Order: sequence, then structure tokens, then C-alpha cells
Amino acid sequence: MKELKQSTSSTPRLFELIKKKIENGAKTVDQPLLPQPTPEKSPGSGNRIKFLRVIPWILFITFFVSFFYDLNGKSLTIGQTVFYLDNLLRILSISGLIGFFTNWVAIIMLFRP
Repeated sequence: MKELKQSTSSTPRLFELIKKKIENGAKTVDQPLLPQPTPEKSPGSGNRIKFLRVIPWILFITFFVSFFYDLNGKSLTIGQTVFYLDNLLRILSISGLIGFFTNWVAIIMLFRP
């Protein structure tokens, strides 16, 4: 019961805060908005975008090639440590595709809501 009484006693305070916010906000609505300057494009940005368009295709091709040729049975020895390269192409291509398309979805959600 105490929690109920405390929450109902704060309700008038909430309405006061909302009323003050509305009154203060109404004063600032009439102010004109300043135009935002447009960002300038860097000279090499077009080439970078073209390069980014090629990456998913390279990853798709690498993924399909990995079904026919992969580094199965091969290993790399550095010092006393042995690294097995089984399914390395498939793992790298799928990881790249997941990362690329995750970032693509995030950028689309940010800039085209």
C-alpha cells in the first residue's frame, strides 16, 4: 500500500513538470531553424565506394569456390605451434559476408529510417 500511495502522490508533480515543459517548449518553437551546411565530399570517396561494391561479390565467389577447393588437410607451422587450415576459405568468406551485410543493414537503418 505504501508504494501505491507514493506513486499517486508523485502524480501531481509529474503533471506540473509536463505542464512546465510544454510552456517552455512553446516559446522555442517559433525560433527559425538555421540551415545545416552540406558536407563536402572528399576527392577519392567515389573510388572507395566502387571498391566497397565489389567486396560482397568477391566474398560470394570465394564462398562458392570453397565447396570445390579449400585448404583441407593443410597446416601451417609457426615455431612449435601447428595451425590447421581446414575450411579456412569458407570461414573467412562467410564471416566477411555476415560482417558486411550487418554493417549495410545498420547504415540503411541509420540514414534511411
